[in-house]
Amino acid sequence: MCSPAEQRLWSRLAVFPGGADLETAEEVCAGEGIAPEDIIELIAALVEHSILTAHPSATGMRYHMLHLVRAYGVQPR
Repeated sequence: MCSPAEQRLWSRLAVFPGGADLETAEEVCAGEGIAPEDIIELIAALVEHSILTAHPSATGMRYHMLHLVRAYGVQPR
């Protein structure tokens, strides 16, 4: 159901057990097939697919994955 870019971002975000904010995702997850300016759209798609959940924080939105979804995301493809 996820595009290759969404799957790539899922895998990269899965290394953050405490979740990540947009700035961190742009800095750490961009590259090798994902442009920094595409991160927000890919995050929105992962939220829509229920891969990520969005929670407001003091600094903006923070994006989290359930443990099982994270575990699946870090598996080699």
